Amino acid sequence: MNGLEIESGAYSTAFDDGSTSLSGGQRFSALSNKITSILSTSYVDTEIREAFRTLDERHVQNTPEARRRLRIDAQKEVIDCNGNIVRDFGKVAD
Repeated sequence: MNGLEIESGAYSTAFDDGSTSLSGGQRFSALSNKITSILSTSYVDTEIREAFRTLDERHVQNTPEARRRLRIDAQKEVIDCNGNIVRDFGKVAD
């Protein structure tokens, strides 16, 4: 079936690379947990609102590549910020 095999009843999907997706029950549970997490988030929190504002300003699309790029960019910003702190402490130590 073109590298995709679906077993009826077990709700398991096998891919060419040998990986399998979650079963129907596990998928529902994971989705339910994600929905609960999102709904329990307080959007009154200024940090959450600021994060949404930043995402909006960057015109981020919800694609796997965009999420990877966003994560990489955020990690780079943290590393750069930590580098600045270390450099400033080095100046104080001198």
